[in-house]
Order: sequence, then structure tokens, then C-alpha cells
Amino acid sequence: MTIPLTISNITKSHLCISCGICSGISDSDHIKLEYRMAQGMYYPRISDTISKAEHQKLISFCPGKGYPIKEMGDSLFYDADNYTMELGHWQEASAVRSTDLTIQKNASSGGIMTSIAQFLLSEGLVGGVIVTKIDYTGGGPRTLSYIATSKRELLLAQGSKYCPVPVLEILKDIYNFPGALAFIGTPCQIAGIRLIQKEDSILKNKIRYTIGNFCGGFRDFRETNAIIQRAGIALDRVASFRYRGGGQPGSMEIIDKSGRKVLLKYPDYARLTGYVKHVRCRLCVDATAELADFCCGDAWISRFLKTGKAWSILIIRSPKNIAIIHRMKQTSAIETAALTYDEILSSQKQNIISKKIRQAARRRFMRLVGCRVPDFDGGYSLIAGNILLELWVYIKYTLSEWSEKIMLYPLLAKYLRRNDNVRL
Repeated sequence: MTIPLTISNITKSHLCISCGICSGISDSDHIKLEYRMAQGMYYPRISDTISKAEHQKLISFCPGKGYPIKEMGDSLFYDADNYTMELGHWQEASAVRSTDLTIQKNASSGGIMTSIAQFLLSEGLVGGVIVTKIDYTGGGPRTLSYIATSKRELLLAQGSKYCPVPVLEILKDIYNFPGALAFIGTPCQIAGIRLIQKEDSILKNKIRYTIGNFCGGFRDFRETNAIIQRAGIALDRVASFRYRGGGQPGSMEIIDKSGRKVLLKYPDYARLTGYVKHVRCRLCVDATAELADFCCGDAWISRFLKTGKAWSILIIRSPKNIAIIHRMKQTSAIETAALTYDEILSSQKQNIISKKIRQAARRRFMRLVGCRVPDFDGGYSLIAGNILLELWVYIKYTLSEWSEKIMLYPLLAKYLRRNDNVRL
């Protein structure tokens, strides 16, 4: 029997990505987002009095359930010269880095996302940029989304957020903002915006530019809290926190209220806990933000790494936006360098293999064990793949989380020397 597609079932199936779109778009008090400590996620709480029509509207905009990524890309970037399964539609790509020292200082890599946002603001192309910063609560660092209207406010939000971010919960603020906006976020958040824009001309005109990051997925806040505590810092004593920054590949930085600082190597700090990547992230087919206007990720390419400078990859999907990047180069806001298509694939090899090449086998396996999978109209290889590999990964993830839940993981990690040399 097919389980009906409802917001509740999307959440129970671990397909909810905590984007906040259902709460943000709701025109009533029938749905609210709440933090659930046991899952480390923000999940919707639905009123019994919600109408069937409103419920169906919210489901139609939910990116967690899946979306027609190929059809949407064809519509958005019909004038792009290139399309490949691995990268989606694209017009131009290059290696790029910010020349602004204040942006470079806390960038995860080349600082290009903040640089584009700052340029759009300074040129008057937008009046604000939708961003997310770290907020400090008694329960540990969380995220806070807002509309930045100055460089100072942009810099406060700089850096990757490897955690749930309910950014679209502020949709009412977005609608009420007196001017055009840019949006910085993940592929699935941008997909949610695109789903609404298909039906809503106001939001289509309001959010003029989208800046997306290459994405391998996130872990929930249980991991963040556990890492902080295992670094010897109480959650309510955190004064400053970043998931990544300070160069490439960079590090997690935790500073307590006494000024004590802990630096943990990126991405090695993920071994400090047994928590694993969110289920919906493992079933995502978008590695490079295929529905974003500007798409940015790390340039894990030896000839750039050898320069000692942090570089990003930038993909421009539509010809109409090339002039913006060319203007940034002319004004010396950025430094660029040519790179090949094969270099992009090589740089993002692990993520592309996971999301594009292994996806068919993974989806088949997840269905076999009774899991709902998000619905896409393509964007990944349909070749069968190795289902036994997906079984092994599933077992490994399950055992890892199980050992964490019974508080055995720290002992296992110590025995296996998984945490050696994580601290800087």
C-alpha cells in the first residue's frame, strides 16, 4: 500500500530538510516550525484544523519530497550552451577568489559567494541579501537567517553552515522587503524558492539572484553539540563558533566565554562523533546547485592548491549573468583563472559519484528496506550500480549511529585511533 504524501509523512520518512518553507509560506497559524532535540532538526508542527487545500499547497512547495530538477533547469537556463548530468546547465566556469582581505579572512575557500553578494549590493542590483549567521543559545550554536543590507551584515553571515538551516521561515520578511533581493543558500533551499517562483510572480521578481554552494549534505545539531562538548566546552559557554574558515581546507573554531579556543581540522572533525549524514541528503541528486544562478564550491585542484591561496570554482548557469562576473573582474573585486570541465569533475569527484553515479542503486536499496525516496525526473545515472555497496554503507551508518546512541562511540573511536591529530 502506498503511504500518502503528507507533511507529517515527509518528516517521518526523514525527507524533511528543515528549510522552513512550509512554515514561511503558510498564510495561517496552522503550521509552525519547532526544534526537536531528539533529532537535532527543525520540524513542522501541523494543526489538526489545517485545510486540505492549504496542506496540498505546502506539499507542492516542499523540496524534501523531490522536484523535477531536469524540467526546472531546462526552463530556467534554456539559453545555456552546455548541459551534463554531472553539472546540470551551465554557460561558463572558472576558478575564482576574492581580492578583498576582509572577505578572505573568514572565507571557507575563495570567498566568492560573499564577494558576489557584496557586488550586487554595491552596484544597486539588489537592496538586500538573504543570509544565515550563527546564533548563540543556551543549547549551543544555532542558525539565524536575515536580510543583510550592508557589507558588515554580510560578513557576519560568512562561512559554511554544515547543519539544518530553516532560512525560508523568513519568507514573510522577504515578501515585505522594499526592493530586490539575492539569496545565498543550499541547492535544496534554492529548489524550494524555484518551486514557489513557478507559481508566484511576486517572489519571482523579488528574489533576482540565487547563489548556491556545492553541497555534499549536512549532519544535524546533535553532531554539532557533541563535538563542542567533546572539545571540553559547555554548550551555554560558547562565545564564537564556525564550522569552517581560516583558509583551505580550514578548520572548525570554537571559542568559549573565557577566550579559550579550540581548532579542529576540516573535514576530520566529523570523526569525533558517530552521527551520520541526514537521510534526505544521501538521496539528493544535486551536487552543484543546478537551479542557482551562481554556483560555488572548493577548487580541490592541485595546481590551485599549490599556490598557497584559497580558490573557489564558480559556475555561471545563464549567459545574462556573465556580465556581472566580468564587471567584478574589471573592477579587481575578484581574481579569476581558467579551468577545464574535467578539472571541475575531478575536484568534485566524490560528491558527483555519490549523488549522480551511485544514486540509482542507493534509491533501489532504500526502497527495498521500506524507505520513501524523494521523486526526481532525472539528473542522475540510471545504470543499476552496486546495491551491495549501498547495503554495506547503510550497515556502517546504522552501526555508527547506534554506537553513538548507547554512548559507545567515543570508546570505539579512541580504540580505532579515529580522533588522532584532529586538533590543530
